[in-house]
Amino acid sequence: MQELELKGCSPKPINKSPRLLFGTRPLYPVGENLVGRTGSAILRFEVSTEGVVKPIGAEAENKWFADHAIIAMRDWKASPAERNGTPVPVVCRLLFDYLRS
Repeated sequence: MQELELKGCSPKPINKSPRLLFGTRPLYPVGENLVGRTGSAILRFEVSTEGVVKPIGAEAENKWFADHAIIAMRDWKASPAERNGTPVPVVCRLLFDYLRS
């Protein structure tokens, strides 16, 4: 995935949002694609002061979309959030849509 500023992180206030530096996009579950099912997953994860991304969970109406989103987070790396120039841990949420092309 391209570098991406992660918004909607807490606790607030932070002066600099974390940025996703590296990561694999969640794969579209093959079975869901074959039947034409679309949907989304809301990913919840922690970004540590070292930029390590730790999955917390995913919310989705479809279990396969949630599971594939969590699997993708295993290789994500981010720059940490900062408050007054000091790295701080945050919990973020990111919406990922599964749309057929």
